[in-house]
Amino acid sequence: MTELWITIITAAITTIIVSWIGYFFGHLKDKKIAITKYSEESLRKIYIPIYKILIQNVDPLDGYEGITGSQHNSIKKIADNHIELCDPKLESLIWRIEEDIRHEASAFSYNQYDLFDQNRNLFNYVLHAFNKTRRSIGLPFDIFYVYPILYKLRYSNSYLDIVYKIRRFKRKLKSTRKKKIK
Repeated sequence: MTELWITIITAAITTIIVSWIGYFFGHLKDKKIAITKYSEESLRKIYIPIYKILIQNVDPLDGYEGITGSQHNSIKKIADNHIELCDPKLESLIWRIEEDIRHEASAFSYNQYDLFDQNRNLFNYVLHAFNKTRRSIGLPFDIFYVYPILYKLRYSNSYLDIVYKIRRFKRKLKSTRKKKIK
């Protein structure tokens, strides 16, 4: 008789444990699907349109110069239309630029061609969030913008100095080879 009770209790405990594990993994799967859906939506409605606006001011020779007041207004409109998808840091960066624009306007020196975000805070954050979101969805991404430490190492002054010196050395080497050939 005790063997029967032990069998019943063991079966009941096993059933409870298996059902709890199934519930737990099902919950994780549902959460992952919801996060992926949210990431896709924020990428499509927030980061891609803002990225397109910011890329307009990237000069191949000079790099990013900043955004104009009208570009800021269109970025602000995108963020306001999809406020549920906009993260707080992006919102605060947009409002900082708004404060700069209002300060310039109150000083009567505001010109529609004045550039804001020259310190690249908004640009760097959007590139980071854009690539991080693409990575979470499984799309191709630029690893230097996902991990900011790699970006800092890549574009630090010492790295750029080394790259410049290597290029200059290669050019001198080529010019001396050409002189020897003549």
